[in-house]
Amino acid sequence: MVERKDKCIKINENTYRVRADVVPTFELKRLKNAYETSVKGIKLISDEGKSIQNFPKQHKTNGEDKNQRTNSNYKSVVRVIKNLKNNLIDDGIIDEKLMPSFFIESLVWNINDTYFYGTLNRKMILNVLEKLKSDMDNESIAIEYSEINNLIWLFKGQDRRSPQQASEFLTIAIKEFK
Repeated sequence: MVERKDKCIKINENTYRVRADVVPTFELKRLKNAYETSVKGIKLISDEGKSIQNFPKQHKTNGEDKNQRTNSNYKSVVRVIKNLKNNLIDDGIIDEKLMPSFFIESLVWNINDTYFYGTLNRKMILNVLEKLKSDMDNESIAIEYSEINNLIWLFKGQDRRSPQQASEFLTIAIKEFK
């Protein structure tokens, strides 16, 4: 009934229990000084020994703020790109590990709000994809991208993702989307 995964403990459902993933974490504090905490988050250590930090409250707030500023187009564009990714995986065009959903969401979050103004349509989504591709192909721009929490760089100091990885996905996504 219980299965250990790399980052979570999977609890399978039965007649009296729902299926759940339990992620064991530690509280993470960024200190303002020796006596004050500036921000709190979580940290987990995967079975592979990788340390992963996250700031879920800031992630949620920043995502909601962007979505509100963009008339709900931010989350809609993210959803379309995630669905496109899933179709590419289902069709055997890309490997599912190429673009985790969190990575897509963070990339799109970094795009200027002006790209989301107006009515959600194919042109808006294509403009976002093309802007992302352009940014990922320019290392001085890509290196400034952050996660949605705006507390962790998306690429600096990361060994699990790269602008080249994003660019590879975006090249395929743009071709398939057109």
